[in-house]
Amino acid sequence: SVARTIRRTQLIQLPVRHQLHLNPCSSARAMGIAESERASEREPLEGIEAWLTRQRLQSGDPKTQLNGEPRALGGVETWLAREQSVEKIDQLSMYIRTVWFVCEAAQFAMLAAGSIAAGGAPPLLSSVRMVGALLAARWPTLFVVFVVHALSNAQRLQRWPVQWDCEVWSLLVDNTLLLACLRAWTCETGRCVCSNFFRGLSIDERNAAFGRFALIARTQLAFFYGAAGFWKLNTSFLNHRTSCAPIFFYQLIAAYVPPAWLEASSPIATAIGHAAPANTLLVEFMIPLMLICGPKTRRIGVAMGILFHMMIAVTPPPNNASGFSLTAAKYLFLVLASTSSQAAYDLLSPSYWSSTLGAVRLSVLFGVLAAAAKVGSHEFYFDFFCPSYVLTAAVLVRTVVLAGDADKREAVEDARKPSNSLGWKFISLIMIMITFVYAFGGPLTGLMDQQSVNMYSNLRIHGGSNHLLVPTGLALGSDLVPGGIVRVIASTSPTILKLYPAEVTDLLTPRTREYLRNIGHSSRQFNAMKRRILGPNAIPPDHTLKAALRGAPLAVPFTLPAIELLRLLREARANGESFRIVYTHLTGMRGDEAWRQNGGGPTIRYSEDATDNTSACTSYETSDGPYLPCTPGELALLPPPPWWRHKLLLLQPYPILAGEGWGELHCFGP
Repeated sequence: SVARTIRRTQLIQLPVRHQLHLNPCSSARAMGIAESERASEREPLEGIEAWLTRQRLQSGDPKTQLNGEPRALGGVETWLAREQSVEKIDQLSMYIRTVWFVCEAAQFAMLAAGSIAAGGAPPLLSSVRMVGALLAARWPTLFVVFVVHALSNAQRLQRWPVQWDCEVWSLLVDNTLLLACLRAWTCETGRCVCSNFFRGLSIDERNAAFGRFALIARTQLAFFYGAAGFWKLNTSFLNHRTSCAPIFFYQLIAAYVPPAWLEASSPIATAIGHAAPANTLLVEFMIPLMLICGPKTRRIGVAMGILFHMMIAVTPPPNNASGFSLTAAKYLFLVLASTSSQAAYDLLSPSYWSSTLGAVRLSVLFGVLAAAAKVGSHEFYFDFFCPSYVLTAAVLVRTVVLAGDADKREAVEDARKPSNSLGWKFISLIMIMITFVYAFGGPLTGLMDQQSVNMYSNLRIHGGSNHLLVPTGLALGSDLVPGGIVRVIASTSPTILKLYPAEVTDLLTPRTREYLRNIGHSSRQFNAMKRRILGPNAIPPDHTLKAALRGAPLAVPFTLPAIELLRLLREARANGESFRIVYTHLTGMRGDEAWRQNGGGPTIRYSEDATDNTSACTSYETSDGPYLPCTPGELALLPPPPWWRHKLLLLQPYPILAGEGWGELHCFGP
């Protein structure tokens, strides 16, 4: 009876449009009144909310109490609370205090743990950045958020080009947030007011700016995912015998499916390996399509993203890209920004966890966190990204649950976000153009490889293209990036051998390799950039290192542009090494796999003695000679290129499985 009385009272006191929402059988006259009211602002509902609160507190009925706290009395009250709370939630604060802070804390924890294990301390800039993240979580004003994001981007640019592709994602999206902050500070109220920089903005102004930022970021995210799928449209990735895709699928099966359930020779296991490239492409094309459509499809896109990145995060080494998954999940928050903010608000509210259902939620969360901690526990380190991904995914899962009831609100939010303001149009145009050039122009020109969105794509950027639709590496060999392609045959430099070609096959479990061999895969993988970014000792050396150091030919030769060979020589000399290297200049700039493996050209044998600062260089066409002195313009004799070339570029080496007759490029990454 109490609930019925409250419901009748609410219907009487609600504005006509809310009565219409609860009673769709209203008369045409009432509907006309409702239409006129929609043009005005919503009447305040504080009186109803206060009355409901008094009724709860004064009622002695235990049905209206829950653990000594007033509880909701029905759907009307829940609807009222939600309609009011959504408008009052500071969306930027929810983003900063949840997914963004979790990502920042996990990155610092990984860096600090690695530094301490190496006997040092975290870099000063990283420590300052973490302090800034704590300040932003406590006081998420636009000024603090701006400063911390600017500091983060400065650190990323300082490390360029030695960084992951997800760090470039962060660089671009965070730059959009910086521009949004500047736009909100100066002109959000309709005229340029520099004092906004200091006085702050109202929640409505902050939410308006954050909504426009989220709209641009959602488009950027769609470009990232779409380009990742686009660059996998190449012959080497689509071939299950050389593709990276079966390795990921079989690693997950070998780690989490009992052997008795799925044997390597079973037809199902074989079908999974054959279909792995196509399934990967399907997901990476479906997610961006879902993100750029309406709220209902965006909800599906977020759900697909959660599952996709969870599978990546729990993949065993050497392909456990949990940091990438955490970064992507952080930005999935922006796909349904209004609903995600409500979800974050719920998870930060004690009442969400204090009820019986809340206790169940908490138990499930701790159970998943414990499982993630177990997955992240490795022999030499702990992966903080795995449990951090669980915390971020909890917000996204809540978003997906709420989004089913929030489609109309998201549609209204979308209608409010576009602005005819020249400032917002400029921010949107410039950031989307930069994102497009990054996603598609880097591999196309060859000016970006490691940091691009071609992760685990088997894509050939230098030495010719294996893409089905477009060429790659068009700028290589030009005045901007001079030099040809070389094939490194042998080297005794510890610096070079610890970095390239970086075979990581030994880190794959025997069961994973058994699955791969069953479908005709080479069961081998290479990941030079993991050593380049994390350090040469981040991955244990393969079993051929000792023989190569003694002067034996490389078990796995590799090709790379001449400018990257100059980088290797510079690094070996900086370490004071005495070494020998043998490499062949390939004729031309482009060719197929047979050209990479056996293409002719002059072979150079260069040696350097650091003790007396002497060197020797000979050139020959065949092993029978003649052996001639190198010309002064030989690569090994040239001075280092201008600093900006190595600052701009970082091109990956491509392994050669000599003597096996493979017609496609083998899996390398990331």
